[in-house]
Amino acid sequence: MKKLIIFSLIILLILTGFLAFISSINSGLGNYISVPEHTSSYTKALCNSTRYCQDYEIFCENKNIIGMRFTSAAIQFSSDWQDPRNEDLKKLSC
Repeated sequence: MKKLIIFSLIILLILTGFLAFISSINSGLGNYISVPEHTSSYTKALCNSTRYCQDYEIFCENKNIIGMRFTSAAIQFSSDWQDPRNEDLKKLSC
C-alpha cells in the first residue's frame, strides 16, 4: 500500500511538472525556445564599409521582412576583399 502511494505521488509530480512546462511555453514565458511564426526565412551576410560581415536569419511573411535574428556568425575581411556575390544576391529580400 505504501509503495502504491509513493508511486502515485511520483507520477503526479511528473505530470504536474510536464503541464507546468507546457503552460509556460504557451503563456510566453518559454519564448526562448519557441520559433517565430513566418512563411519563410533565409540567412544573409550583411557587410559594412569596413568589410565586417555578420550573418542574420531573416524572417518573411507575404514578401515583407517581419524580423531578423543575428546568428552569432561574424567575420572581418581584409581591405582588399571583394564580395563575390552578384548584385541580386547582395540585395536579396523577401
